[in-house]
Amino acid sequence: MWGAAPRGPRYALVAAFSVLLFAAAGGQADAGLQQAPDALPQFWGVEVSGKTLWALDRPLLRRMRAARVTLVAAPGLTTRQRRSLERTAARWHLSVFRPRHVSTAMTLKQASSVCAGRKRTDPGTRCALMPRSLRQARLLSAGKAIDVVVAPVPSARSFRDLDNRASSTRMVGVLNLTNRSFRAVRWRSLIRTARRGELLDLAVRPAGVGQRRALSRFLKQLRL
Repeated sequence: MWGAAPRGPRYALVAAFSVLLFAAAGGQADAGLQQAPDALPQFWGVEVSGKTLWALDRPLLRRMRAARVTLVAAPGLTTRQRRSLERTAARWHLSVFRPRHVSTAMTLKQASSVCAGRKRTDPGTRCALMPRSLRQARLLSAGKAIDVVVAPVPSARSFRDLDNRASSTRMVGVLNLTNRSFRAVRWRSLIRTARRGELLDLAVRPAGVGQRRALSRFLKQLRL
């Protein structure tokens, strides 16, 4: 985990994450995590849409940096918003994760081919994909060339079910985070599940009004 000592044999030193290149140059490069260590440290993600980008003020960014949070580029960001996200991340020494967004029509064979091609072009690259549904995410997790799948998750139960020890694919579950429905005990439970999971990470998607407040409350639980 980030924000405390790594737990379990799965994790490399958190410092090793600094050699990852999460912000790729666009196109096919978005699918890659370049120069990745053999064991990726667990990360905590915040999906950043155009609206969330404006909610990232100095106090919040400072807390995100302390918790070693990774910014996950949301689908649909404009070129200007992507550049703004990258500038913000660079200024605050945060990592940006840009998995390749895949269409609902993409098959497992096609997705595996995309990742295999990426790895042939850049040996040592990790391939990360972001499907639009949990069902498609489960399908893609069976791909041998696919290293990370970023999955939209509708519920806490669905998130826990992502911890499939029979798979070698890293799963990142993305759950909606709202200020109105925030329950600290629920998020503490989800954070514990992610920490125990061998190949499971947690990301949040701020939604609705009060995104800044919701993120602040989530970060507080993450640092406990």
